[in-house]
Amino acid sequence: MEKRRGAGDVVYYSHHVPDISSTTRYNHAVALARRARSSVLLTNRAPPERVQDEYDTVHVLGDITSGKHVLERTLQARRIVNTVRDRSADGDVTYVTEFTYAQVLSGYLSNAKWVVDVFDDPLQLSIRRPIYSPHQITSRMLLRVIDRADVVVTTLHPDGPRSHLGRSTRFALNGSPVSSITHERKPTQPPLRCVWVGKTGRGWGIESLLEALTYVDTDLVVDVYGEPTSRAEAVSAELGLSDQVRFHGNVSHEQVCRSIEKAHVGLCTLTAFDDFRYAYPIKIGEYLAAGAIPVMSDFPGMRTLAREAGVYTDPTPRDIATALRGIAAMSADELEQLAVLARERAEDISWENERERFAEHVFSAG
Repeated sequence: MEKRRGAGDVVYYSHHVPDISSTTRYNHAVALARRARSSVLLTNRAPPERVQDEYDTVHVLGDITSGKHVLERTLQARRIVNTVRDRSADGDVTYVTEFTYAQVLSGYLSNAKWVVDVFDDPLQLSIRRPIYSPHQITSRMLLRVIDRADVVVTTLHPDGPRSHLGRSTRFALNGSPVSSITHERKPTQPPLRCVWVGKTGRGWGIESLLEALTYVDTDLVVDVYGEPTSRAEAVSAELGLSDQVRFHGNVSHEQVCRSIEKAHVGLCTLTAFDDFRYAYPIKIGEYLAAGAIPVMSDFPGMRTLAREAGVYTDPTPRDIATALRGIAAMSADELEQLAVLARERAEDISWENERERFAEHVFSAG
C-alpha cells in the first residue's frame, strides 16, 4: 500500500467495487483511501480484499432489491458519515458518493462536504429501458438531487448533455492499466488479429462490425468477448463469417487482457447514443496499454481519451471496413509504430496518474 498523504478524512459510498483493476470504481476507491488521513468505505456488497485492505474501516450494508432497501441504505449511510464527522478532530470530512439513489440521497441528507463521483451517465438506465420504466421519471429527480452536491467529479466529456452537474463540476478521465497489461511486438504474419470487448446485443454496434467484415477482403480474425452472443452469432453465421469471428462469451478479465495483448487492433465501434458519444470506454485504456491499435467510433469522448493514438471512423459498415482495410495494408513497421504510439498514450493516462488527478479534485473541493 502506498503511503497516505494526510488529506482530510473521507467516506466513500460505492454500491459495489468490482474486482477488476481497470475499472473506474476500483481506481477511484483506491485513490481516495491512499490520499486520505483516514478512510471509510461503504458498500452494498463485500469489496475485493485488495480494496478492503486500503481502507481503515469498511461497512457492508447489503444489497438493494426494493424501494424499502433504498431508504434503509440511505439512512444507514447518513448515520455513518455523520458519526465520522462528529468524531473528526477538525471536522474536515469529505463524503464521496456514486450517482445512484441511496448514495445520492444519503449525501444530500448528510452534514458533511458532499462530492458525487459521476463515472457514467446518470440517465443510462432510462436511456436503455422502455418508456414505461419508473426510471424514466425518477432519474430526472435524481439529476436534481445530484445538482445539490458541493462538487461533482465527472468522468464524461465536458460537452455531454449531462456533464455539468453540481454547484461545481470537475472533469476526470478514465485511465489505462499500464501496470497490469503488457505491450509486446505483435506477430508480423497474417492474420490481422482484432478483438472486440463489450456487450454484443442489439444497439451496441456488433452487427455493423459484422457487416463491415463482409467488405474486407483480407486475412483477419476477430475475437469477441461479452454477452449476449446468440443473436450476434446467428448474424455472423448468416454472413458466412464463422471462420473469422470467434465468440468467447463471458470469461475472466485476465483472459480478456491476455487476448488484448496479442491483438493488432482493438475495436470500439459503438452506436451513436449520447451515453456512448461522451463516455471514455474502459476498454480503450486497455487497448492502448497493450499496443492494440484502437479503431473507434469518431465520438468526442473517444478522441479525448486516445487522441492521435486512435483510428477513428463513422460506425457504419462501409466506413468501418475502410478503416480495417487501411490497417491491414500497413507494413509490420507501420503497425508497430502505431502500437508504440498507443502505449505512449496509455502511459500518459495511466491509472497511477489519473488516480492522483481524481483525488486532487475531491480533496480540493471547497
